[in-house]
Amino acid sequence: MQTNLRAELIINKMAAQKNLNTLKELGIDAEHIELKTEAHSVAEVKAFLPENYNNITEDAIVKTLVMVLDDVTKIILLPGNKKIDFKKLKDTSKAEIMGMAEYSDVEKIGTVGALFAFDINASVFIDQSLIIKEKIIINIGTLKDYALISGKELEKIKNAVIGDFI
Repeated sequence: MQTNLRAELIINKMAAQKNLNTLKELGIDAEHIELKTEAHSVAEVKAFLPENYNNITEDAIVKTLVMVLDDVTKIILLPGNKKIDFKKLKDTSKAEIMGMAEYSDVEKIGTVGALFAFDINASVFIDQSLIIKEKIIINIGTLKDYALISGKELEKIKNAVIGDFI
């Protein structure tokens, strides 16, 4: 059991470093933030941030939703304290059928609860309020690892659609 935990920690560290390198290759100045423990919600991310990040508010923590729009998996990035406006998403996406992705669908594209939006093979809808933020915190592929970046950097996500989704 101890060996499996150690192996998982090593794999997570490697994934986080790989994704930090991806951000660097994209010309993104990212500060690595390691949470005190794994987080499964925006509230937990906020609670588990190191003390020197106490000034970070939930609207600066990126929430990642995985949805299926007309049978195609899509990623939606929102401020952590906001809810998606499904009508606005439908108007922008022109989707007829919308729903949240099943757990198994999310597993096909990444770690549930820890998707790295900059290296994903899906369209990404980004709420415009994130783009104008000076600094945001976004997941980098594990339940403990995040990056502090400029909101403007989200425009570098491939297949990104920026709009009003809240």
